[in-house]
Amino acid sequence: MEDLKARNAKRYDEDKLKWELEYGLRRIYVTRNQLGPKAQFKHTRETGAYILEEGKGGINWYRYQEKILKALLLPFAKKCKEKRPRTLV
Repeated sequence: MEDLKARNAKRYDEDKLKWELEYGLRRIYVTRNQLGPKAQFKHTRETGAYILEEGKGGINWYRYQEKILKALLLPFAKKCKEKRPRTLV
């Protein structure tokens, strides 16, 4: 969970800048007499944040990626590739 927070913190500035550019361009084409408050940036799934959702238990995509793929599969594939250069994962 800590790693997920660190990843989101890294992406926050980049995602906010991207959102501000897109939002600014959209506001140019909107009528000048727009009512209501100016939109605020929120780091959500739609704007690029990694979000973990609670399910029915078990393992989710993020835990699978961190605990199985990166920790176990990739080192194993690298060892296989040393002996068999045409190994594909």
